[in-house]
Amino acid sequence: MKKIFVLILGMVAFTSATFAINPSDYDVFYKLNDNTTFKSLVHYLKVDNNRAERLKNVCLSTETELKSAQKSEDNAAAENAINSNFANAKKVLTSKQYKMYSTIVNLTISNRNYEVLLAEK
Repeated sequence: MKKIFVLILGMVAFTSATFAINPSDYDVFYKLNDNTTFKSLVHYLKVDNNRAERLKNVCLSTETELKSAQKSEDNAAAENAINSNFANAKKVLTSKQYKMYSTIVNLTISNRNYEVLLAEK
């Protein structure tokens, strides 16, 4: 009986740790608002000034939504902010630029997750 209780307690602890918002999971979206990073992104995507301004607004909006989700510890709101970022970026950028943008963001997230896995070993 004691083993079952410990197992259930461990599962609850693991589940709550899994669902807690971890700010490092969203570092890439915060980093996009860094002036140097954003200028490099705009240069890489070959975005004109109008689209660059609109993309900057998308990134700022995402950061605001993520901070709000983090304060309320709402995973659904955090995921919604990320999905909103991609949807709005798709509206702002050309299809080629959006493909490059989504590739950069997704690769950055994947690399960060890989770094975390290596650090745990």
